[in-house]
Amino acid sequence: MAIINLKQTGLIIGIAILFAFFVYFVIEAVYPSPKYEDLCNNINYMEPTPAKVGIQVNCTDPWQSKGVQECSLDKGSPEFKQDQNGCDVFDKCNYCGRDYENLNNDYQRNVFVLTAIIGIGAIIFGLYFGVEFVAGGFLFGGILTLAYSTIRYFSRGNVDKWLRVIVIFIEILILIWIGYKKVVGKNKPKK
Repeated sequence: MAIINLKQTGLIIGIAILFAFFVYFVIEAVYPSPKYEDLCNNINYMEPTPAKVGIQVNCTDPWQSKGVQECSLDKGSPEFKQDQNGCDVFDKCNYCGRDYENLNNDYQRNVFVLTAIIGIGAIIFGLYFGVEFVAGGFLFGGILTLAYSTIRYFSRGNVDKWLRVIVIFIEILILIWIGYKKVVGKNKPKK
């Protein structure tokens, strides 16, 4: 086993951190994340209207209408207009928020899969590369990339709690398998 000095430790940490940054900045440059404004740029806000003086109008609560209830169940945002009496009434259901959430969940999943593959590849590269500090940098950079991609996907994507457990378990198994094949398998005495 090689003794690693302070300079090599610094280089390992630097390579690991910069590798993780590099992976995410390249992905954001090549495959940018969806922006809410690009999908939902047509949000209309109701303009204030002056109250009609002297006219007593009994308006019903627009949030109790069947259209609003159905819109809410479909994960949409109800939009209203005013009728001839100046009462707010349900107009239409805006689904841009729901559509953005679905698009973002797909994006987060795709980025997770891509970065997990890159992270595992960096770990494998780090295990087989001959220069110790470069190998260590890629090894830890791959682990950092894998960990960050998992955290990012779990916090920004809509992931089931059991899927989270399964993904973490698979990542642990992959790391153990790679370590066993490379580290333990390498140190086993040959028969």
